[in-house]
Amino acid sequence: MKRLLATAVLSASLLSASAVANTIIEDKFSKLFPFEIMAIEDSPVSGVKQIVTPKGIYYATEDGEHFIQGQIYDFGEGFKNYTSERFKPIKANALEVLADDMVVYKAENEKRVISVFTDVTCGYCGRLHQSIPELNELGITVRYIAYPRSGTSGTGYAVNRDVWCADDKKAAFDAAFARQPVPTAVCDNKLDKRARHATYRSRQFSYSSRRVTTKTACRKNWTRRLKITLDSKNLASARFFCSILRMQHLNGLLA
Repeated sequence: MKRLLATAVLSASLLSASAVANTIIEDKFSKLFPFEIMAIEDSPVSGVKQIVTPKGIYYATEDGEHFIQGQIYDFGEGFKNYTSERFKPIKANALEVLADDMVVYKAENEKRVISVFTDVTCGYCGRLHQSIPELNELGITVRYIAYPRSGTSGTGYAVNRDVWCADDKKAAFDAAFARQPVPTAVCDNKLDKRARHATYRSRQFSYSSRRVTTKTACRKNWTRRLKITLDSKNLASARFFCSILRMQHLNGLLA
């Protein structure tokens, strides 16, 4: 009985200490960063807490004295990225908020999905659009999300609005990217809301070209993440996709 009581007291003390640590970290983090804190929880490293936010996973020592920005890996077999694994469901859920407002080019034999923040006035977006049949053939579904680069006003916005308000959006995309006129179409202001939301999400999950410093590294990364073997059949796609990543910071999210 005494042993059970001692165990219960110890457990309560540990829970209390953890709650205090979470409060200290939350208070300090909130004062420094304008991010929503989704959770503060134990990290894979003893004595370190992980702060879960929509912008990423951050770390702090339990005493709240040291803040750590970076990724935690399992140094054993497999070199597992704990930070990336924890953030995956947050990334997926954030995109699904936009799912009803996407234009989807679905691959018949779907293997992977990329979600692209696109603007019909963007030249490199147009080049990607021309490659959709090839990407679909490789089993890659492409999902478009509205991202007017000029914001919610001006000529660029008007062209994007006409496309996203068209009855046949895919035909409107084909026309717009081919620099052909698209009939004026006005619908409700959901595009304004989608554009603002997409702007936030694209910044949140931007695929930085700094992560693909060379052509070879980019192609390997492209094929690894899409789980496709790099061969003569898809080498052109890899080269093209990587040129976009390097030159345009295209926000392609690989699901």
